[in-house]
Amino acid sequence: MKKILNLLVGTSAALTAFGIAAGVLLAFVNVVARYLFESSLTWAGELTI
Repeated sequence: MKKILNLLVGTSAALTAFGIAAGVLLAFVNVVARYLFESSLTWAGELTI
């Protein structure tokens, strides 16, 4: 039972880290696109909130 819980905790931590990293990267790309290309990803704000 302890092995299963450790696996679930590890998987949850990995998914959380991936989600946060993806959100930060998406926000950064959106800011760069807005200021350099005067165009942003309209849907990016919905995902990063």
